[in-house]
Amino acid sequence: MSYKLNLSDRARNKLKHLDRQDANRILRKLTWLAENAAQTKHERLKNPPVRMEGVCKYRIGPYRAVYWIDHGEETIAMVDIVWRKGGYKELYR
Repeated sequence: MSYKLNLSDRARNKLKHLDRQDANRILRKLTWLAENAAQTKHERLKNPPVRMEGVCKYRIGPYRAVYWIDHGEETIAMVDIVWRKGGYKELYR
């Protein structure tokens, strides 16, 4: 069963500014995540800011997709796509 994938404006903007190859790879992985969300173990972000409590992360090469998942509504709300090295700092601002 496939979950609905919702991209935030921030995540959509990040994808636009990546090179086409990276953006396509990320979109393929996010599609796979949405199709396999019920069977996938979702790793929560450690020590997130209070406003992001319960947010999960998914590794896609040197990037991390940061998202909330709602199993009841069967949706994945993509918050951001960050560069692994130092990218998490953006989330804590």
